[in-house]
Amino acid sequence: MGKKQDKKEKEREKEREKERAKERVKEKIREEMREEAREEAFTPLQEVTVDCFCHAANGYNSDALRLDCEGMNDLNDAASAFFRIPVFFSHQNLFTLGPPQPPLSPEQQFIIRMFNEIKKVLLFPRTLPNTDQYPNTTLENVRRIVKSSYGTAAVLLKPTGPTGLGEPYSPFLQIEPAMSYQYGLPILLVKQSTIQAGGVWGDAGPLAPFTPLIWFSSSTTVDQFFDSVQWKEALQNWAAQVRNGFFIQTDPEFKYSC
Repeated sequence: MGKKQDKKEKEREKEREKERAKERVKEKIREEMREEAREEAFTPLQEVTVDCFCHAANGYNSDALRLDCEGMNDLNDAASAFFRIPVFFSHQNLFTLGPPQPPLSPEQQFIIRMFNEIKKVLLFPRTLPNTDQYPNTTLENVRRIVKSSYGTAAVLLKPTGPTGLGEPYSPFLQIEPAMSYQYGLPILLVKQSTIQAGGVWGDAGPLAPFTPLIWFSSSTTVDQFFDSVQWKEALQNWAAQVRNGFFIQTDPEFKYSC
């Protein structure tokens, strides 16, 4: 009788030791991921994602692990877009501004940096066809994204060469800001000094209310431009107009109390 109890106790101790070993592995992986993330703070969802990786050390099925982790990553990505108001980000195709592979040109870096700057003020930059695409003509797609956004940011940079029709840049860089103005959206324009463009971009003479910021790329780096007071002031003013318009348009149509 005593031998059976001793045997059961040993088995229970082995099970407890296995659980402690699993916890040690999990904690080690958490520590490694925290070090890789450096100063980035973990959210509860990210902690769950860490546990997904920990299952691999416990003999978890690899396909199930992949699906679980993909699901958690999708949830994390969705959570990161909370409270972001949709805006239209009008820009040239990155492949017209530099090489298809890194290292990227300053113009390509400018587009990516501006995209991230808009995200930092809790706005969601939408572009065609990167984030949105509809089964219509290009002009209809532009109209749809303009009418479903609360502001437009547009940037015109010097491309590596003319379009297939010999144009200096895509005519949609004129059309999209103009359609946004017609719909009454707040507009933020940025233009590189090394490209000449009339119309909304102002090189043929100021065309109110279009007043683009100028990036003097020959003397100002990408980081210097986005760290400048001029850019920060313009971005914050535009974002405030976007957010104000969003709240006005999403208020109830009728008020039932004073």
